[in-house]
Amino acid sequence: MELKQDLEMQDAKIWPQYNNGYRVIPPFGLVRRVALTLCGSLKDDTVKVRIYILIILTLTLFACSTDNKTTTENSNSMLKLYKLKDNQLHYWETWDKDEKTAIVHWGIVGQHGQDKEVKSGLFSNFHKTVQKEIDEKLKEGYAEFNEDNYSFLEIEYKIDGFGTEQDLDKRHRLEEKMDEVLGWTGLGHTDGGSIGSGTMEGGCIVVDFDIAKKVIEEKLKDTEFGDYSRIYKMDNE
Repeated sequence: MELKQDLEMQDAKIWPQYNNGYRVIPPFGLVRRVALTLCGSLKDDTVKVRIYILIILTLTLFACSTDNKTTTENSNSMLKLYKLKDNQLHYWETWDKDEKTAIVHWGIVGQHGQDKEVKSGLFSNFHKTVQKEIDEKLKEGYAEFNEDNYSFLEIEYKIDGFGTEQDLDKRHRLEEKMDEVLGWTGLGHTDGGSIGSGTMEGGCIVVDFDIAKKVIEEKLKDTEFGDYSRIYKMDNE
């Protein structure tokens, strides 16, 4: 009876989920669910417990070996996690700098935050160290941002007709700058752009439009990109 109740309390996920090589859903709930399912038809409680323990150990070893293979084969991977704390959205992210180094970056959305390097040692792999930090953040309530809640932001410039090569080069420089600005403040990233019919736009995907707009206005002030005509939210256009 206790095993059945325990089974009903487990997460509905069947296998651990991964994002760019890092596990973002711990596999232990899966291991317990599979073990309990396989033991459910047994009548003898003593046999049931012994088989349950054996299955737990076997599946745990399998899950760990799968984690190691998955997390070490990916390079340049990036994972972003978010959590709302005290009415402020916090971010935690990591990406691979090279084959032996990862960058971990965290803070409040809209602020540069802090960052550090995590390196592999003689007897350690930096992916395993980063995975431990990911597991800690998941326990704290951090999660990947819901794609349905992203905002689409546009920075618009007035141009003549369909624009010139100089206009297009400027837009590309703007996209590079926005990737830096939005990336290091946990706000998001660029999403291409458009040009023609008297306007040129740089598109961005952000987690908070109002904060992103303020940050962009500040970062573009007194630069070659400060002559935009407006910054607006596409959802409302």
